[in-house]
Amino acid sequence: MDHYLSRPYENRDMATLLRFASEATAVRLPGLTYWNPGDVAWQLGMFPPGADLSGHVRMWEGASGVVALAIFEPPLHFAFDLHPRLGLDTSLADDVLSWVEQRRRGIVVGGGAVPVAYQMLGSPRFRPKSWRATLPASRSLKFGAMSA
Repeated sequence: MDHYLSRPYENRDMATLLRFASEATAVRLPGLTYWNPGDVAWQLGMFPPGADLSGHVRMWEGASGVVALAIFEPPLHFAFDLHPRLGLDTSLADDVLSWVEQRRRGIVVGGGAVPVAYQMLGSPRFRPKSWRATLPASRSLKFGAMSA
């Protein structure tokens, strides 16, 4: 069994994570991958240099480099990827999910209740209208007519 160490992301890790995403993408071809290098650059590169993302981004490393990446977006959204060359390493996946759960528990309020932002989603004020009501009017290129 391999041993992995986890640590918080630091800005200097961008090139390492781009290499991780490139390798994962290449190994999964012709299939899809969760994060390609552009996704990692977009998600982490939008923050100013020196921004502290250590509480939201964590990476796991083994002898061959980065083997997992997790990004937690409070209050409940997260995404992660395991290097595909590992197959389904359940101990690594468990460690990643435990970190996410720990982060989530750190922000919940009221003894484990759902954060206020998610409680508001149950309010009629935040219920989406029918999907047609959310579509903007568009002009058909074929007929030049307006449709809704």
